Amino acid sequence: MGRTVIGEKEYLIDPDSGKNKLFNVLNAYAHFDPEIGYCQGLNFIAALLIKVMETEEDAFYCLVHIMVVHNWRGCFDPQLSKLASLMDFLECVLETAYTGIYEHIMRELEISLTPLF
Repeated sequence: MGRTVIGEKEYLIDPDSGKNKLFNVLNAYAHFDPEIGYCQGLNFIAALLIKVMETEEDAFYCLVHIMVVHNWRGCFDPQLSKLASLMDFLECVLETAYTGIYEHIMRELEISLTPLF
């Protein structure tokens, strides 16, 4: 008997136990880092890691590495500390390398990108 295809996101469900790998990784991270807990957006990072890593545990430890060592937890903290610096960087790149796009955004918004976030 053939395996039932759940769809494109089949890799998120363990075929043997039926458990949701994404839930497991996000739940483990929320317990690991209660200050951040679960935040909207972590699911995209965790799902990609689950897709490319061999086990849930590898995906979890890779998520911890990204969040702690590379300080991506700053994108999810209450002050959005890293997100603000990334938006400043994006604005500088647009202004210097993609002048037409930058001018269009500034004309439409009439403010810098950073306050939007």
